[in-house]
Amino acid sequence: MIRTDYVLFVHPLCLSSLRVIKYLYEKKLLDRVRIVSTTIGSKASPFLDRIIYSVPMILRGNSLLGVDPLEEEYVEAIINSDKAVIEKYLPKDVESAINRFKDSIRSSSYVSLAVLYDPNIVDLLIDSEFFYGAIRRYYLGEERVKEYRSLIKERKQDFIDSIVDGATRNVTYNYLRESFLANQDKDDKQLYEEIVDRSRFLLWFQTKISMGRAYTFPELLFNPKKLDGVVDKVMDLLEKKFDKYLEHVRHEYKVFMDNADFLKGLGLI
Repeated sequence: MIRTDYVLFVHPLCLSSLRVIKYLYEKKLLDRVRIVSTTIGSKASPFLDRIIYSVPMILRGNSLLGVDPLEEEYVEAIINSDKAVIEKYLPKDVESAINRFKDSIRSSSYVSLAVLYDPNIVDLLIDSEFFYGAIRRYYLGEERVKEYRSLIKERKQDFIDSIVDGATRNVTYNYLRESFLANQDKDDKQLYEEIVDRSRFLLWFQTKISMGRAYTFPELLFNPKKLDGVVDKVMDLLEKKFDKYLEHVRHEYKVFMDNADFLKGLGLI
């Protein structure tokens, strides 16, 4: 019987999700956690209940235990209540807490978009569930969390400066990746012409950051040049890295196709 107190949110077209799922499968732990796909067609669509910042993401009840990047051994330790192993994957000081927070921002295309849209959103993120999941508050204890949060706020500008490039790379790659999935019948030249396009990117950006609710950010209507700097950076990076990123995207796609039967067997596609 599947335990329902642990819930692992995943996406079938996410390599990080696939790694964790396959690891749990090999460890015979899939019957100890409820796996929920974040795809729209999921029978247990989480969109009705909560924000899914990134995947994989693990909860116990309503408590967020971790967001991507999730180490497979950490998830195993959570399920087995192995406190010694869990401790190995918790931040030991403010620097490691900062790095975990950065890594989680860079691993989430949604949060990366938000940071590029308005870097000062970091103020809100530091007080959000996303931050608590990134630094694994559930196991840290309130005193350490309070200390880390305070020190990160003191270093806010340095923190922002250190994540913008990584967020730009993540956004650029995910834009290319999602555009490729919608245009698989085109050759590389056609893909380049379709994807390296400012207007197309802006449409994708606005749809993605608003989760499809385009007027969530009405200031774009009144200040359409707000994102010019972001678009310039993404287009420049796309032009330089298009072939390299596309090669990686094609490799990802092959991995998913190779694992299609496995994912279907779990009811995830």
